[in-house]
This record gives sequence, structure tokens and C-alpha cells, in this order.
Amino acid sequence: MSHRRAIFWSIVGAIAAMTAIEALLDVGTERLLDARAAGATGPGWRFLANPLLLDVLDLPVFVGLALLTASWLSRRLGRPLRALTRATEQLAAERFPEPLAVPEGDDDVARLARSFNRMSATLRALVERERTLSRFATHELRTPLSALKLQVERAQRAEQPNPETLEAMARNVRRMEEVIEALLSLARTGERDRTPHGLADLVDEVLSALPPAVRGRVDLMSIPPDVFVTDGMLVQRALHNLVDNALAYGAVPVHVHLNRDGSELTLRVRDRGPGVPEDALAHLARPYYRTAERGGGMGLGLALVAFIAQTLDGDLAMRNLDPGFEARLRLPIVVPPGGLTS
Repeated sequence: MSHRRAIFWSIVGAIAAMTAIEALLDVGTERLLDARAAGATGPGWRFLANPLLLDVLDLPVFVGLALLTASWLSRRLGRPLRALTRATEQLAAERFPEPLAVPEGDDDVARLARSFNRMSATLRALVERERTLSRFATHELRTPLSALKLQVERAQRAEQPNPETLEAMARNVRRMEEVIEALLSLARTGERDRTPHGLADLVDEVLSALPPAVRGRVDLMSIPPDVFVTDGMLVQRALHNLVDNALAYGAVPVHVHLNRDGSELTLRVRDRGPGVPEDALAHLARPYYRTAERGGGMGLGLALVAFIAQTLDGDLAMRNLDPGFEARLRLPIVVPPGGLTS
């Protein structure tokens, strides 16, 4: 029963009880008066048959009934409010409470409980998203920063910096800029990049950013011509992580396939390595998850790809092949031939 109904029926019940008690006392008074008229005598009968006394007796009964009703209503109304107070205190201490029990009905208390549950869930998602993006930023910037630091040290030791060193430094700076832009795009979930980007140019930038020593180990098997996509920075980051994962843990060559099906873009990256245990496939996209075969990293590369897929309403699937391991990323971000429509 909703709180509004509980209050209504408790008040109605209290009034009905008071009316019944008053009626019973009136009947008792009449019988005592009739007994006195029939000849009942004595001090006791005269005392009990006093109408004023009987009228005064119903006062403490009514007061007691009112106090019981008020106490019940106070407990009934205070229970969800006390639960809400405890939950808000936990939320203020950055401890996310369990969802509140929503009272029946659609009164103000029920709406307040539902509203609090939605607010708590939204705040929890925002905090988790912030923590996830912080982990991804650490993971994605660690490698280019380490490489840039090494290249700066080499340049400082040389009287005349090597052009290759300068080019590598510039490449790592560009990569860090791309990482920051991609992470900012993920943080601004409501501000998707709707600008059309040529798919071939995005793929070429990803492959060009690879060190020359490993660039030849990646085989671009197929790419649809004249395809434009949105969210270019995220596409680049996802493709880079898939290729980097295949190069780090699989055997070369690494095959990259890109296919278009209507408004969907599918990226498939396959290596020729031993794959992973079948029971690990469902966990590879979890942050910090690593198998014995794929240890050594932070376990965030595929997690970031999965996060990008979720943000762009796509999906990431992984499977073992014979031989090798394949990651397939599906993204519904292909720009229609007529351009974007609002």
C-alpha cells in the first residue's frame, strides 16, 4: 500500500474507532442510568451513573488512540526517509549504496526513491567512466612517452640530432595528441564527432605511426574504396590497439581486413599465433585481465577497444582460428553517400 493510502486509511480507521468507542460509552451511560432509575442505590452506583464522569473517561481513550495512530504513521513514513538519509550519507562519502526499495504506488515518497536510484546509478556510471578513462590514459600514453624520453636523451647526447630521431619524436608526439583527442572524445559521450573522415586516410595514418621495423609485418588485406566514417579518432585508436595487440602477442604476419555493410564498418585483425585458451575469450575485454600467454602488459588495450565499441553502439568479438587469433570490431558509423542527416 502506498504511503498516501496508508495515511488516508489510518485516519479513517482512527475516526471510525473513536466513533465506535463513543457509541459504546454512550450505551454504557444509558444502561447505568437505567439501572439507577430502576432502584440501584449506593455510592458506587451514584458515582458510575454520573454523566459528566463518563464523558470525561472517553478523553484519555481518544488521546491514546491518536497517539498510537501517530506513532504508527511516524514509523511508516520515517522508514523510507531514514533509508534515504543513510543512502545520501553513503553517496556523500563516495560509497555507492544499493538501490533503495521503492514503496508501492506513485506518491511523492515512491517518486523520490526512484529519482534517487536513478541519480545514484548515473553518478556511479560517471565515476566508473572517469576511472576507466584514467586507466586508459595511463596505458595509452605510457609507450609513446617512454619512447619520446629515450629519443630526447639520444638527441641531447648528439651534437646534431639525427633526422630519424627527430622524425620518431614527432611521430610519438602526434600519437600522444591522437590518444588525448580520442580519450576526450570518449569522455564527451554526448558530443560525437560527426565529421566525415576518409577511411583509407585513417588506416594509412595508423600504419604510418608504427615503427618502421614492424610496419612491414602488417598486411592490409582489404579496404573498401571511397568510404567515409564518423568518429575518426576513435576508429584510429581502436585499429591501432588491435594491431598492436596482434603484433605483441601473435605471430606475424598480421592481417587487417576492413569491410563495409551498409552503414556498418567491420574491422578484423588476425595474427598467426597460438591464440588464447577458450575459457579466456569471454574475459579478454575486461580491464587488467591477462592470460599467461599474454602477460607483460597492463591488460587495457582490448578493454579500450571494447569501451570504444560500446560508446559507438558497436561490438567487439574475439575468437581462435587455426592458426591464430582474430578480433572483430563492428561499428555502425559509415557515412551514407548523401552525407550525414540530422
